[in-house]
Amino acid sequence: MDGWEFLDKYNKLDKDIQSGIIVVMLTTSDNPETKARAMSWSSVIDYIAKPLTKEIMEIINNKYLKL
Repeated sequence: MDGWEFLDKYNKLDKDIQSGIIVVMLTTSDNPETKARAMSWSSVIDYIAKPLTKEIMEIINNKYLKL
């Protein structure tokens, strides 16, 4: 399953199940069109290009999870 298939399945879940879950798309693509496509999904709150580093994970935690 790729990210697009995941988003399609995820968005079909009951909204109660989706509540409290954040979706950050982690990708190898830095293509602006791909980013725009990802961000067009209401469930996607951020789009981050790999590699995922400790510093980027800390930013995600501080921005969205308040850990």
